[in-house]
Amino acid sequence: MLVPAAYAFALGAFDASLSFGVAALITAFVGVTLFMATRGRIRPVSRIQTVTFALVVWSVLPIFAAIPFMAAPLHLTFISAVFEAVSAFTTTGITSYPLEKYPMPYLFWFALLQWLGGILSLLTVFTIVAPSGLCGPLTQVAIRGNDNDDFFQTLKSTLIALLPAYGLFTLICLILLWAVGIPFFDSLALAFSTLSTGGFVPHVEGLSYYRNSSAEVILMIFMIVGATSALTHHNLLVTRRFHAFENRESGHVVGACLTVGALLSLWLFFTGQGDFPAVIRQGFFTAISLVTTTGYQATPPGEIVAPYGVIVAVVFVGGATFSTAGGMKLYRLALITKQSFRELSRILYPNGISSMRAVGREYDIQTMKSIWAMFVIYLFLVAIIALVLGFLGVDFQLAFLSSVAMLSNAGPAVTAGVGEEGVLFFLTAGSAIKTILIMAMILGRVEILILLTLGNFTYWRS
Repeated sequence: MLVPAAYAFALGAFDASLSFGVAALITAFVGVTLFMATRGRIRPVSRIQTVTFALVVWSVLPIFAAIPFMAAPLHLTFISAVFEAVSAFTTTGITSYPLEKYPMPYLFWFALLQWLGGILSLLTVFTIVAPSGLCGPLTQVAIRGNDNDDFFQTLKSTLIALLPAYGLFTLICLILLWAVGIPFFDSLALAFSTLSTGGFVPHVEGLSYYRNSSAEVILMIFMIVGATSALTHHNLLVTRRFHAFENRESGHVVGACLTVGALLSLWLFFTGQGDFPAVIRQGFFTAISLVTTTGYQATPPGEIVAPYGVIVAVVFVGGATFSTAGGMKLYRLALITKQSFRELSRILYPNGISSMRAVGREYDIQTMKSIWAMFVIYLFLVAIIALVLGFLGVDFQLAFLSSVAMLSNAGPAVTAGVGEEGVLFFLTAGSAIKTILIMAMILGRVEILILLTLGNFTYWRS
């Protein structure tokens, strides 16, 4: 918070600078108090404690991040401020406050929160979700460090391993955007949002404000980087291991972008939405934005850029498992599909032998059970959230898309699917609706299934 405080002070926005400064002091006081209270009491951390830790972090940190939104000059209500902070921190990337009224320091804070949320998402996946069996064999996540390390040492070693590639790609994206004519502040905000697959653009007109096709190409490249495996990035940039290419899920993400891009380009062309070069560029940009759950639009916000069903399906699937992208993740859907065909094959050939391998990774029955459970819970939550939103007066189509988009942390996909109605929905949403959306965004980032741990009495008794 000191960085946006200093930035606000440099701009002469002294009320904003004071707000960030006070928020920083409150956060530092609470942090130091907790540190002193637990100092010297380090002991082995159980599985239930690591899950609880993840939920507390994702639920409590946004409250501290929301303090500047509640102070001058914005003076948002508690729920609205938390909504802004959670949306940024979970890389959902949607705002319920008119963007044209956002002071510059708050635009920077929103983008920075997305970038920090991106690295926290990776830490959550590598240190908590992967050991639960939702990402395949643990041999795939050796980046986590020594299995004998305590949990917080593992967090530290994982952060040290992931930051170089994450930071380097952000820096390269920033430099390239600046080089093609995007203003430095906007380049920084877009770099933060793109690598974290957050999709926040610091202008009301969205990316159409820049009218820069070169910038769109750069964003397409780095959206793919953000949605592909951080393990692959680490191996290529840090350890320079060529076997990083064995992680086929990243290749499948690229393949999904190309396939959806081709289909959307054809749809745009046959519906008369431009000449062939224009629809190719828009089709592939939209496809990459949806597959990676970033949610960018090359057109002004409020314009429908793809068929409703395509947006729902693609955002539901999401990107790679070890990435900042949201959604169910491509590996899990591929594994479910593979196992479904395997079971059908066993009906025809009861004594047949088939491999238990999907997207280049082996899996076991326990992993399959965990992922099936997650899939069922994901569908159940989509239905429940949509029904609650409908009960609160939201149109069914909008409620269903909002449910999928919030759980997949792809907020801008709502406006891409229903147009101007989606823009007005967030700007006029009441506290009850925002509360539901806040819970959905957090559930999406903690990968849903680890919540079952808190309700499992076996874990508590052990």
